[in-house]
Amino acid sequence: VTPPPTAAEVSVVDNFFAPGSTRVAAGGTVTWTWNGAVQHNVTFSAGPNSATQAAGTFMRTFADAGSFSYLCTVHGAAMSGTVVVE
Repeated sequence: VTPPPTAAEVSVVDNFFAPGSTRVAAGGTVTWTWNGAVQHNVTFSAGPNSATQAAGTFMRTFADAGSFSYLCTVHGAAMSGTVVVE
């Protein structure tokens, strides 16, 4: 079994996150990079969350293991993703 990476990247594209599910080690950081033309955000039920923006990046470090779902509040559940922290 391959251990989870300590860092991962997610593209924020117009109306979806790529990949939709991301795996990272506890203490690892995920970086979201905006690559589309429309404004989006990365919003967790328990923050921190990104600003609504059309360009740039957002980083979040995950200290504890678990499954963390997020979505873009501009587009709702149709634009969602999950970070699995092991």
